[in-house]
Amino acid sequence: MADKNVTSAKNKDTKLKEVESKQKKSKNDKLSLKKIITIAIIVVLALLMVGGVYYVVVMVSQSKAEKESAWGSYDGEDIRIENNNVFYNTLVNDSNLQTAYLSGDYNTMLSSYYGAYQAQVLYTAIAKEAKEAGIVAPQELVNKLIINTGIYNGEDGNFSEEKFDASTETEKVNVNNFYTSYYPYTVVVYDLQSTLVGSKEQDFVIKMSEDTRTFDYFVINYNAYPDNLAAEYGAQNATLFAEATISVISTSTEEKAIAAHEALVAGSEWNDVVASYSEDSYAANNGEVGTMKLFSIIANLTDEADLEKITSLEVGSYSSPIASPAGYTIYKLDDAVKEADFTDKETL
Repeated sequence: MADKNVTSAKNKDTKLKEVESKQKKSKNDKLSLKKIITIAIIVVLALLMVGGVYYVVVMVSQSKAEKESAWGSYDGEDIRIENNNVFYNTLVNDSNLQTAYLSGDYNTMLSSYYGAYQAQVLYTAIAKEAKEAGIVAPQELVNKLIINTGIYNGEDGNFSEEKFDASTETEKVNVNNFYTSYYPYTVVVYDLQSTLVGSKEQDFVIKMSEDTRTFDYFVINYNAYPDNLAAEYGAQNATLFAEATISVISTSTEEKAIAAHEALVAGSEWNDVVASYSEDSYAANNGEVGTMKLFSIIANLTDEADLEKITSLEVGSYSSPIASPAGYTIYKLDDAVKEADFTDKETL
């Protein structure tokens, strides 16, 4: 069955080819003040439509130094954040990064930037391979790629000359350049994915399977540990096995934890402060965690010495912000700390 987009490709190719010849011309066009203002307004509106305030505040207001400085290099080529490159587009489309910026989650932010950086390094490496191999995208092929993507399709799903003509020369050039550079990259990736396993690698795997070993093992259940020794260990580390019933307010930043603590000191109700400041899953239940062994609470503390700040609280009172691996926590003691009973079978 014939493709409607293909049968009328001659006129489309003609128009798309005009893009290539106009690239040099567009560089020499003089920009009037009116044009500059118009372009600026279009860019801002586009950013707002695509990603809202996040893109304007974060991506547009990036310092000039950050955009101009290299994050690293690959084979002598600098890896930078530039408009429409892989690094930039990966960051713009990373929803986790957007959330991290709003919540101040620096670990996620760093992870997102690192992932985007690695994506740019990979693209740079593969693009170099394509260039060395002499892989290029003929303009006719680029035109077909653009048509097949449907970027200029009308409401009927077919190529629209009206929509194409309505696009600016800059937009046409950017689209053309993208597919011109992207095609060689995809060719190399496809070649790598479809490469057959060599005979030497097959022989190596076979040789590994010939040299097999066996071993026997047995499992000792924790219930086999003698009760008297368990009780002895428990008595020597009684604090670890005591229980505390607690509620918490958890925040990702010290500033937010301090603000929550100040609100409590000022007389705000615990439940109201939880609703306003707490960022963990317990917030939906007024911050109530329930009864926990103290060794489990210690696991959430950056400094084990802070445990005393919790166990020394009076029932119903709360601590000052305490550092944790994920941020800061305010603890409220809901019931008196209970010592462990080492004669109890479940405790042992």
